[in-house]
Amino acid sequence: PFRLPNGRPSAHCTSRHPSPVTACGHTFLSAEGMAGRAAILLAAAGWGLQASGAPQEACEAESCASDAAGLLQVHQTAGGAEVRADAAAAHGASGGWWNRPKLPEPLVHAVYTYGAPATRGEPFRNAAASDGCFPGLRSYTEDIKGAFDEIKQVDAAAMHNYYHHARTASVVLRWDRDSIYTPCNAHLDGHPEWPQRGASVYHEWRLHQEDDYVDRLKNVAIEGTKASELEPFKTAKMFAELAWRGYDNFENEKKWIANNLPGWRLVLRALD
Repeated sequence: PFRLPNGRPSAHCTSRHPSPVTACGHTFLSAEGMAGRAAILLAAAGWGLQASGAPQEACEAESCASDAAGLLQVHQTAGGAEVRADAAAAHGASGGWWNRPKLPEPLVHAVYTYGAPATRGEPFRNAAASDGCFPGLRSYTEDIKGAFDEIKQVDAAAMHNYYHHARTASVVLRWDRDSIYTPCNAHLDGHPEWPQRGASVYHEWRLHQEDDYVDRLKNVAIEGTKASELEPFKTAKMFAELAWRGYDNFENEKKWIANNLPGWRLVLRALD
């Protein structure tokens, strides 16, 4: 049975590394009160994600490309043997908890994207989670047209290439009708292959606008239930406007954060 997500928002990322993440067109924030750790949020509008960190906890670009599992993090044991923490390994070869490899500390605690292009032939997986999923939400807009709802117009940025998206929960944001939410867990992968192309599926760049995402997240409904105040939609809604501030200049973005996100400050802005 379908169950709406709930619980406390997962609105930041933490890392013990000084420069744990690099990205294209992303905004990095820190929250006050996170003593001794760097708190980071990634809110992206129309850009992909790359992660890197200390040599022992982040795979190099070449190894990432050749890794069929698509793990974004690896963990080095004291003896130097590499442990890859995918979902199967996390359950242990014999099913016992004592056989499970120790998961590395996460480099990224949450990712929220809005019409972001896909990133890899095989979906990136989170090696810091036993289910391989990144917390957060990937969203893209879709309009249904035609006398028989046979035509789909999709945010063109979300289907700009033929790669897959990372393993994370996703929502297809529709207007004045139910949106489609797919969680990511040990059994579901958030549909990293969506949106899919088809004879009646059309790229629509006009759906890649700030108001399309903000308004739809404010009014999102899943199977007839309004879900804008439930997670992960609540946090995605909170940071949707921030994602488009990445297109603004640095000073304006800092002013917007100060006025709209009290308790947060801009710690890094990466444009590659």
